Amino acid sequence: MKDLKVLDNGELIDFVYSEIAGKHIRDRVKDWTQPDQLSIAVDQLNGPVKTTYLIGVLNQQVLNGGFQQYYDNRYGRFAYETLTALKEIKAKNTHDLLRKSLELINPKGITNKDFRELIIKRNYETNTIIEDSLNELDNIYYSLSDMEDIEQLLGDYLKLRISELK
Repeated sequence: MKDLKVLDNGELIDFVYSEIAGKHIRDRVKDWTQPDQLSIAVDQLNGPVKTTYLIGVLNQQVLNGGFQQYYDNRYGRFAYETLTALKEIKAKNTHDLLRKSLELINPKGITNKDFRELIIKRNYETNTIIEDSLNELDNIYYSLSDMEDIEQLLGDYLKLRISELK
């Protein structure tokens, strides 16, 4: 394995996301039409690797197509775990935005397996009010780098847990 201690934050995050989490998921998800395969694979990731994957997926999805895409592409099934991951790295602003998006998508506060099913089956309500509210959250998310450096927070978190990366 690479000497992770010499990598800068971006390189470390990319390595953990692509080479550790990505390999694990590629090895286990054989049929992407079966959502349980991804859920099981993500559940098997260890602490800092799972944290990196969850935050990476959130960031990629929201930057590419907003919170609506995050939920529509079914990655939102991990939103509650991602909240925990964001709290762990002390990304308060991002945490708050994800929490607000969850309140829009899941106003009844359904959790656990029922929430995953809600997202996987896309049984959440969408209307122009919700979509407009999600778009507002997207715009705040896009400007978050001025207030909160996710790469720095996640990189610092990973550097404290290098021995757990496997």
